[in-house]
Amino acid sequence: MHELSVVKSMVETVEKHAELNGVSRVREISLEIGELTYIVEDLLLKTYYYFRKGTICEDASISIEWQPGIVRCTDCSMIFTVGQRDVLKFICPNCGNNIINVVSGNDFIINSITAD
Repeated sequence: MHELSVVKSMVETVEKHAELNGVSRVREISLEIGELTYIVEDLLLKTYYYFRKGTICEDASISIEWQPGIVRCTDCSMIFTVGQRDVLKFICPNCGNNIINVVSGNDFIINSITAD
């Protein structure tokens, strides 16, 4: 369950930026998460609700924008979309090759922090 370390790092990052900007309360954290991070949304939220207690994020909600996994075939260069459930299906629909390079969808980004 890597959600634990991801949430811990996210809360620490938000607290650091809040302190640098003289913020007393965070109201919302907007995230962009790639499907190839293999983060489970339910686990992320449960972990966040536990970890936010006693922090500047205690009352902050989270909004998540999921980004698809986009990969490129190493043989024919076809670009195609894959998701979390496709982990065993990273096979090029054009040529059948199973060696791919990730183009995007493996990021975890704090897009914005809404604060008072």
